[in-house]
Amino acid sequence: MSEMIRCEKTGNHWFIAIRDEYISKKHWHNEYEFLYVVRGVCRVRVNDADLDIQEGQSLIIGPGVTHDYPETSDEKRIVVVRFSEPFLNQLSPQAQEYYTGLLQDVLRLQRDRRVRSLLHIEPAFFDNESDVSMEAGLTGRVLELLGFIAADPSLIAERILAQRCEPSETLNSMEAYIRGHLCEKITLEGLAGHLGFSPSYCSKYIKRKCGMNFLEYLNIQRVERARELLRSTDLSVTEIAYEVGFSSLQSFNRVFRSYVSMSPSEYKKSLI
Repeated sequence: MSEMIRCEKTGNHWFIAIRDEYISKKHWHNEYEFLYVVRGVCRVRVNDADLDIQEGQSLIIGPGVTHDYPETSDEKRIVVVRFSEPFLNQLSPQAQEYYTGLLQDVLRLQRDRRVRSLLHIEPAFFDNESDVSMEAGLTGRVLELLGFIAADPSLIAERILAQRCEPSETLNSMEAYIRGHLCEKITLEGLAGHLGFSPSYCSKYIKRKCGMNFLEYLNIQRVERARELLRSTDLSVTEIAYEVGFSSLQSFNRVFRSYVSMSPSEYKKSLI
């Protein structure tokens, strides 16, 4: 059996991974995610519906879209590239408006040699020691892909209307409350009281707006804050675990891996 491939690199505004295994719990992020299946079949769950992305196909997931990568027995190799939302700012206002609208939902792309030439990235890509070159290369690939889609909309095989965790005053208030109390014990009752909701209504509100329960929402906020601290500070993994509200390093490692598909230590090593 050949060695399992697992390559990752994380920048301040981008991420790339080539993996033979990729599992992640239901989550969302404020980044554009580009998935390409090098071989096999990759299952992605969007709106609680399973999408089987076949070899040579691609999926583009917009910011705020709730999705997960469930565990399957299918053998596969995938490429995942993510860029934070500001990467479109380098385009003209007209182009920004076009792509922001286009990428609101989930796009499944046709098998196409042009897409393959851009997203079929080999592990040798990681041999490049220049961080600037890697970022520029990925940015160029993604922008060229978007250019192909604009010029030839038939590249889009399917457009899936997706549930998004849309910013709103209430959601911003929820996030601010959680971020401000991460190192404390956060309960549904405490969050509901802060918002002026009953616990029952607060639970239903999170489910309706974000497609997940309170604990899932809380864990996403903890993991996202942990990622920020791993990128921007010299705090140890143990210090970060307690900073974001986990009672033990073991539980932090387990939850972080379930969302990011690698441990906090592995994530830190992938950073530039």
